[in-house]
Amino acid sequence: MDKPIRLFAFAVAVFLSQNHPQLAAQTPPPKRAAARPSAVIKHAEWSPSLESLVGLSQEQFRQASLGRLTEDEFASLLTSFYTNEQKMVKNALSAQLSVSCSPGQTDFQKVRIFVDVNEKTPSEIASGIRERLRALPDVEIVYDAMDADFGVAVLGLRDQTEAGRPLGFSLSVVTYDPCKESIGDKDWQVRMVRNHFVNVAPDEAQTIERVVSQIDTDDIEDTRKLHAAINKSKARK
Repeated sequence: MDKPIRLFAFAVAVFLSQNHPQLAAQTPPPKRAAARPSAVIKHAEWSPSLESLVGLSQEQFRQASLGRLTEDEFASLLTSFYTNEQKMVKNALSAQLSVSCSPGQTDFQKVRIFVDVNEKTPSEIASGIRERLRALPDVEIVYDAMDADFGVAVLGLRDQTEAGRPLGFSLSVVTYDPCKESIGDKDWQVRMVRNHFVNVAPDEAQTIERVVSQIDTDDIEDTRKLHAAINKSKARK
């Protein structure tokens, strides 16, 4: 009897599963592993600090669609911007014009003068001015403008009538600070004019004396005062 009972029970189970599935015994489906929550991607957002630091307004941020970038991408963009800006600042600084007018001397006991006489100036006037300046006890004639406290540029002409009768000499004298301008690794010498005067005299002696006297009164005396102030300041240290 066991075998017919088992067959009957099997037949009932098949019938129930086909016609009344809600009554049939069902095998519970296997449980699925819970899906991991996907990582939240944070996108860049505008803040007032962006405008104060890099000049990026909210409207510019929107128009450039920077909100589509992730925070990491936007941070990388700002870093690149900052790096390039620093390079531009460095290049701009190296390209700035700088001017130096200091002879770089450490001994301020002598007034150093560079005399530049135009080739058209009569030789007796050129040598006479140099000799007269050299005769001053606290003056030294130097032969490089950048070693001088100041320079003297002289253009002299011999005056005469149309008939050739000599009338004396006319001199144009410019005193200047010898300076150096530079941009990056390039430099060149320039002259910063101090004074300019014209002298007319009937003979060689008066011409030389008047020119040297005016240089002594103005430029040499000013340099003496400057040296005295520097030496006084050095003595206090």
